[in-house]
Amino acid sequence: MLNGNKAASGQIAQAGAKLVLDSTKAWLKVPEGAMGTALKVTFSVDDKNAVKNPKGQGSVYHVIAQNPPAADAVGVKSNGPAFLMRIPTANTKLNLAIGCTKTDEAGKATTTWSVVAPKLTEDAAAQYEFNEFEDCWFQLTADAPK
Repeated sequence: MLNGNKAASGQIAQAGAKLVLDSTKAWLKVPEGAMGTALKVTFSVDDKNAVKNPKGQGSVYHVIAQNPPAADAVGVKSNGPAFLMRIPTANTKLNLAIGCTKTDEAGKATTTWSVVAPKLTEDAAAQYEFNEFEDCWFQLTADAPK
């Protein structure tokens, strides 16, 4: 599917990279050409050190983009199709809280939250789209999209 092979529906699947977490079966898909430049993208479950949404439920996923050798996060905006994240959940009506953390010149970190509705639901999973990230936390929530 990632190399343009025919998908089950008979349509050409979109090429890109798909990062899958074996522990939760969640995945992050970066469509081909979305980033415009080669970056290191890390996708992980981080329940210990996570910045949690005040009304969040379940595991917290962390996505960060870096331009090695620098360790600082860099902002990424899609040059085309949206980034996709699929999260297993028994409640497919839950939305996704996205908290992006930015650090100012004084070293103070601030997390700003937005909420998106699922674009696709299936048995025990929901898929969400977003167009940009930097150093972001993702957690399911009952909060309404904003």
